[in-house]
Amino acid sequence: MKLIRPSILATLACMAVMAVAEASAAIVSVNTTTPTVSVGDSFVVSVDITGVSDLYGFQFDLGFDPTLLLFMGGTAEGAFLPNGGTTFFFGGADNGSGAITSIFDTLIGPDPGVSGGGILATFDFTAIGAGVSALTLANVLLINSGFTDIPFTTNVGSITSVPEPATLLLLGLGLAGVASMRRRKAA
Repeated sequence: MKLIRPSILATLACMAVMAVAEASAAIVSVNTTTPTVSVGDSFVVSVDITGVSDLYGFQFDLGFDPTLLLFMGGTAEGAFLPNGGTTFFFGGADNGSGAITSIFDTLIGPDPGVSGGGILATFDFTAIGAGVSALTLANVLLINSGFTDIPFTTNVGSITSVPEPATLLLLGLGLAGVASMRRRKAA
């Protein structure tokens, strides 16, 4: 009978611990009220969390395509962290080139952190161009009531903005007119 080497056993144990830690990591996600909007429409983007234990504070930056989306300056604290007590929230600053930076929220005082899931923050946008804009997260940090990092993964989102229906109608009429003129010339 062969014996398992201690180094192999230690490697397997480390892999099992890492798998359990990864499986229990919190998930921070970017979501929209609707995946497709028309140019000119306003919509809300939320940053949500699931599967977190003892969340005491967080920070992140939210990225977007500034040629397609206009941040309207409306940032609101989500209801999740205030479930744990009094908070201090900062809705970030629009850097003018496609990111809202330095968004953070923290509990104040000796309260324990909150567990579970919910909305961390919401942001008001208007679609200003047609296309697909990624909605990304950067500089994410989650801390617990012991002021240590909480492991997490992120899920990015996207929003598709399409031309206004009236614009599509006018484009269709214009193309029909051009086709009609070409037929007349050909005849």
